[in-house]
Amino acid sequence: MNLQIAMLSLALSEGITLARGASIEPEVFLQILNSTYFKTGMSETKAYKMIRDSFEPTFTLSNLKKDLDTINQAAHDFGLELPMAKKANQVYQDAVEKGFGDLDYTGILAYIKEIAKSNLA
Repeated sequence: MNLQIAMLSLALSEGITLARGASIEPEVFLQILNSTYFKTGMSETKAYKMIRDSFEPTFTLSNLKKDLDTINQAAHDFGLELPMAKKANQVYQDAVEKGFGDLDYTGILAYIKEIAKSNLA
């Protein structure tokens, strides 16, 4: 389940970042998303905290990163290649290394926002 949580958090973070980059209010993005079949509990609740940069931890980014380590190790042990799980793990690792580890796992948005801007420079 935590693999899905990590992926949803990343997808929402990139969607919010893309909307902001296109000068679309994140609330509008969420209203549209939440009017579709693809809405999630996260998009209906936590995402509104995310767009306000409210990352009070209920489950830290570092803890989710540890779970991604376990998921990737289990996949390896089963002889599986999970490319998106591996990529998510790297993104969360980079975020932890940049000091975002004590934020809520949805604080991955703060990291995505930072690297999105730095790549434009």
